[in-house]
Amino acid sequence: MKLWKSLLLAVSLFGLAGCAHHIEYGGKCLTCINDPITGDPVNYDPEKIGNKPVPSNDVSKTVRDTSTKTETGTVVLSSPVNVDSAFAAIKPEFGFQSPEEIRRQYGTTSEWIFLSAEYGYDVNPGAYYMMRRTLNHVSDGVTYRDVVIECHIQKEGSGSKITMTWWKDGILNGKAFTDSLLRRTEKVLQR
Repeated sequence: MKLWKSLLLAVSLFGLAGCAHHIEYGGKCLTCINDPITGDPVNYDPEKIGNKPVPSNDVSKTVRDTSTKTETGTVVLSSPVNVDSAFAAIKPEFGFQSPEEIRRQYGTTSEWIFLSAEYGYDVNPGAYYMMRRTLNHVSDGVTYRDVVIECHIQKEGSGSKITMTWWKDGILNGKAFTDSLLRRTEKVLQR
């Protein structure tokens, strides 16, 4: 039964694409079809539709600009604050979210966030915490937008060792950002 429904849907959509009324978006025909070998129109008259169809192999909008530099930096500090208290201070300060918090906020679309390389969360209370997320970082009146920050907090004696690594595509004053990240982390651990 599913096969018949799928076949009927495909035939209907193909039939609609051949109708005299074509769907256009941004000045481009979305339902016009060209022969992939010859490039000749299949279901439209180019004299009646003045614009060209969207090419099916147009990847110009999906290719990443490789000339953009990715900047990175790392902050490492030791703190007398125990690992659990450091986690409790850093997590809300930077806006890191657990998987449960993400699910509550984004619902079913949260699964896309979990698949992203820009999200990570691993918790082993009393020993280790890892949080990663694309965040905005505000320091000294400057807002740094869409920076991926990964924070590792691990037990070090009775205190903790915090390692924060960041990366961002594009131009960013890396030294200033790293310094502000260090100051903000030290400040939240002193509260």
